[in-house]
Amino acid sequence: MNAFLNTNIVKVHPSQCNDGKLEVLPMNVIDRPQSSVAALIDEPSWAEVIVAIEKADDLGPDQKCHWSTSLRRMGRYLDRPLCLIPTRIAAIGPAVKRLHPARLGVNPKTFANHRANARAALLWFNRQTPGCAQCLDGSWLPLAVGSGSGSVCTGHAVTVLSVPVRPRRST
Repeated sequence: MNAFLNTNIVKVHPSQCNDGKLEVLPMNVIDRPQSSVAALIDEPSWAEVIVAIEKADDLGPDQKCHWSTSLRRMGRYLDRPLCLIPTRIAAIGPAVKRLHPARLGVNPKTFANHRANARAALLWFNRQTPGCAQCLDGSWLPLAVGSGSGSVCTGHAVTVLSVPVRPRRST
């Protein structure tokens, strides 16, 4: 008794399910223009940050190179196209926290340097400072001075108020 098939069946006519015009499309390739892709996230992307870094006059050539390289490398670590990664640190923070240098096959110090450079570039682009949750306009300034908080975020810059807070004397 023979359990194996001894003959091969070869069909001469083409299959009816395809028309012979098959096209290979890798899953990680985006075939849309960058402007329409940016509309998907509805905010600036890392690709725009890199363009802004390259055009910046207030950054040195080494800093431009380090920041751009780190953004590209972190985008590769996140396995996302740069035009789909938002610039808000809060939006990408959880994904970055899940990354581990051993899984990525990189030195931990190199990974830490890229992460720090990317964060610095995003902070520079967003003109924000760590810990500034929401920026206030100038109408809140008198209230902040009266509360003695010491600092207020107005617009895109942090304004540190040097108002001494003295305890009230009871008379």
